[in-house]
Parts: sequence; C-alpha cells; structure tokens
Amino acid sequence: MTLPQRWRIIDFNQKEVEELQKQYNISEHFSKVLLNRKIISNQEIGGIFSPGLAFVHPPHLLPDIEIAGLRIEKAIKNGEKILLWGDEDTDGITATVFLYEVLKKLDGRVSYHIPSRKDEGIGLNIEGIKRAQEEGYTLIITVDCASGDFDEIHSAQKMGMDVIVTDHHEVPTLDGKNFALLNPKVANSSYPFPDIAGVTVAFKLGWFLTKRVLKVNDKEWKSAAGEWLPLVFLGTYADKVPLKNENWFLAKLGFNMLHSTKRKGIRNLIRAISKSGICDEMVAHKMISVLATAKTTGWMQNTGFNILTTMDEEYLDTTIPKLVKQSERWYAEASKNFRKVLSSLSGDVFDNVIFVYVPFVPSEYVSFCTSHLKERFSRSVIVVTDKNGLSFGEARTAGEFNIHELLSKYIKLFTSFGGHKSACGFTMRRENVGKLRQKIVEDFSKMSVTTDRTGELRIIGKLRLEDITEKLKDELMLLSPFGSGNPPPLFLARDLTFTKSTYTYEIPDTGEVKRIEMRGEKNAWIGINGQPISLDVVYYFNSIGTLIIADARPTVFNETITQT
Repeated sequence: MTLPQRWRIIDFNQKEVEELQKQYNISEHFSKVLLNRKIISNQEIGGIFSPGLAFVHPPHLLPDIEIAGLRIEKAIKNGEKILLWGDEDTDGITATVFLYEVLKKLDGRVSYHIPSRKDEGIGLNIEGIKRAQEEGYTLIITVDCASGDFDEIHSAQKMGMDVIVTDHHEVPTLDGKNFALLNPKVANSSYPFPDIAGVTVAFKLGWFLTKRVLKVNDKEWKSAAGEWLPLVFLGTYADKVPLKNENWFLAKLGFNMLHSTKRKGIRNLIRAISKSGICDEMVAHKMISVLATAKTTGWMQNTGFNILTTMDEEYLDTTIPKLVKQSERWYAEASKNFRKVLSSLSGDVFDNVIFVYVPFVPSEYVSFCTSHLKERFSRSVIVVTDKNGLSFGEARTAGEFNIHELLSKYIKLFTSFGGHKSACGFTMRRENVGKLRQKIVEDFSKMSVTTDRTGELRIIGKLRLEDITEKLKDELMLLSPFGSGNPPPLFLARDLTFTKSTYTYEIPDTGEVKRIEMRGEKNAWIGINGQPISLDVVYYFNSIGTLIIADARPTVFNETITQT
C-alpha cells in the first residue's frame, strides 16, 4: 500500500490574489494557481492565454547548428545519401519521423535506421556503420542518441562518413570531439533551457534547415510546422521532460492538434485506446505504451515509424489492435514484476536511497519498476538485474537531486552509462554491483538529501464541488496538458457523504446533477460497518476537464490540515 501523503493547504497573500484576479479578469482560485506557479508577468500570462511558437527558443541558439546546417545543405545539394540513426523509444521514433519528413521535403536522399535495443543496444554500433558505408551513405545524423559514442563516430569518419549528433542526454566528455554535436547540455552551451526532449532538438534542426534551404521566414515556418507538433507532443510527453518553458508550449500546441491531425496513425491509436475518441493524459500514456511495443523488425524497419508515417488504413487496422493487446500484456507482466520487487524490500525503504539487486526481474521491466518505486516512496531509486552475462541497472531520482552526476563518479565500474539528471541507465560486471551499492549508500548517508518520505499534496484551497464554475474549469484547462513538471492544481472538498462509492451533487447555477466515484485503494474508506461515512477529498481536473480524486480520508480523522 502506498505510504500516506500529507495534505498542505498553500497560504496566499489575499491582496496579491485580488490584484491579479482584477487585472486579468480571472477567478480567485485561478489567480491563486498562477501565483503558486509564479506566473505573474504580462508575457507569462499572455503565453497561457495565447500559446504559440513565438514562445519557443529560436534554433540558432543550439550549439553547432550552423556547422550541421552547412553540412546537411551540402549533402542535399550534392545528392548524397543521408542516414538518420534513431532510438527505439517514443522520443527517438517521433524525432526520426520528423527529421525524415523534413529532409524529404527538402529533397534530401534520406533513409533511417532505428536500432533494436535488444539486439543492437542504444546508439551507434560498428556493424550498422559498416552496413551504412557499404550502402553508400556519406552522412549519418543521429537522433536522440550518441552524445557519448566518440569511438563509433571516429570509426565512421575513418570509413569516409561524416557524423552529426542530435541528442539531449548528458554529455560525458568533449575530449576528442571533431564533429557537430547539437545538444543543449554540452559544456558552455548558451541554450537557455537545456531540459528538452530529443524530438525538440530535431524540431529545432528541421526549423533551421527549412529556413536555410527554402529561405522561408519564421512566420512561414511556424505556419507549416503544425503538422509535426503532435509528434513533438508525443516525444516530449513520453520522455517525461519537465513541462515548463518551451516544453510546455510545444506540448500544449501538439496536444491541442491531436484530434485534428492528418496523421492516420495517431488518429487510429486514439480510436483504439479511447472509447470516447478523446485523448486525455491516460490515453496519451497508453498511446506511448503502444508505441513502445512497436519495435524494430530489421534494418531500416521499425513498426512505430511505419504507424506514424503510413496512410494505409488496412495496415493500421491490422497492426494497432495487436500492439494494444501486446502493450496490455506487457503492463500486466511489468506490474507482476513490480510486486515481486516490492516484496523483496526490507529496511531499504527507510533509507535516503533504495538500491535493490533483483536478478529475477527481466531487464525490460527494470525501468517500470524503478519509476514506480520512486513514485511510491518519494526517494531516489536504483534497480539492478542481470542481462546477457552483465548486470543492467536503471536509476531515478526524487526532487532536484542529480543522480547522473553522482553515478558519474563511478564510471569506471560501468561498461556503459548514460542518461539525464533525473534518470539514467548503466551496465556493469556482476561482481561490481556490491561495490556500487556500498558506495551509493555511503554517499547518500553523508548527504543532506531532502526526500519527502511520505509525499505531500500541496492544495490550492478549499472548493466545494457545488461551487465549481465552468469559468474556473476553462481557466484550469489553459494549463493543460498536465504531466511531469506541470501537475494539475489540487483542491479540497470537505465532509462529502459517499453512498455505494458515489457522491452526487448539484451545480446551483445550472441545476446540473453530477456524480463522482471513489475507486481503487481509496474505496476502502467507503461503507465502514455498512454505513456511509463523510470524507474529505483532494481532487483535480485532468486535461479534458474530468474531475479526478487524488486522495481521500474520513473527515473525522482529518480535523487538522497543515497550512503554509
């Protein structure tokens, strides 16, 4: 069972609330939401009410983009064969699709290869590079990978090929760099917001190339870019980069266009997953899960790429239902393995870091287990299993702690290592697992790492369900889509009487009768001794305006709620 969460009502300066409310003609509760998020300037609030690509950072700020642009333009003019080298996750697939389509529109002789993670690993590999040489490619552009693949890049160069890297993972070193590396996280980068997804790096390169080759201006590009924004949303949402700054604007624009996109694969995915045909956060996550099962089947053959590019309805009608069932089976098996990991924990959950070695868990479920442990216990987690004679691990961090930086101290223990500040992966010799665990536990014992052991729900304020207005709901929807770094605002309704897990209420202004249902673990509070009980409920609205219960507990046990 998940550890109980503290409820904390945020304290606001009422004068500031009223001033913002009056200045922008917004509701009191939405004024509080904006103040809590420190969205108070005219430009920031204008972006919320009228989001657009004008709020996205220009592409020329990416490091090495001028060098990359010149080389790609030369390849297009000379009719050189260009190979996009992607990654098998949703971010990598959507980024590959985008850059492939842009280069096609620019008359580039472009093909793609997305290596199978199971058979080829992540990033460049020598066998694939040799095959590219044999097939006459003179330029390789990596997508969402290869920031640390210097050996493979130098091998490609010796074979007569140039390499351009587009990526967003941490860059281990720049020693020996003699190629264009488009990554906002390189040392001394002036890019204003480095926490973008791989698809956004690709998006910026496509924007830059289109301006350079076709001589279009920013206004013309922004008008044409709409067809690709749903791809940018899916890649951004899948990679769980924080939905802040330009990430939010790109995700917002792409999310809003999901239902109007001409991309049949996306429309069919939504139809196959959502009975209502409407996409909310849950449907988006399921779409991403389905795409995660759409694997590479051979050289230059990836099912996810095909789904996102084909116009063949028969192919989609045959392929997508199979992948949906496959995704459901995968989730069930992943959940089963997560329960096994949970049962193996002992005193680990009371440490600042949870480090577990679980050789009985197949490697394909390690990421799932790591993320769910982090969410359940609100602390940094490292899960290690065995794979192909080595040990394979994933790390996730709670809060702002940089787990990548910490693990980088022990890079000599790893045979491969990479990732982000908050999430990374590694392989290592099995005999080194114990050494790593000892070092990590010792490091955390010396740190003043702030980990919220029970979690905390920060609540905007009390709001009776009967007092929810359409104006407030419309205002809250302006902040969608909700996700990593952009959680939905929480509200508190007190003393609700549920009958058979249902609370029924009426909106006084309209006379409309509404119901909410209690589901899951929270349902255990319903019907003690066969009688309805009064509950306090923390709730939010999802990205399509559906009321969702975040937590609940009996009113009688909840008389004091912390206020800050």
